[in-house]
Amino acid sequence: MLPTFVWSGEDIDRLEQWWSNRIEQLIAMKQPLAASALFDEFQLEQRSNFTHPD
Repeated sequence: MLPTFVWSGEDIDRLEQWWSNRIEQLIAMKQPLAASALFDEFQLEQRSNFTHPD
């Protein structure tokens, strides 16, 4: 079963900005685009940037 994600408006905006920047980078480097891989990469980056409140 696939995980369910609940997104806030801020999360969606951040995803859209990150996705646009990353696609531009890949196009500039002439790298193939894989939507599922990009989404996985975004999720990993978000987890590494997330700080737990004390």
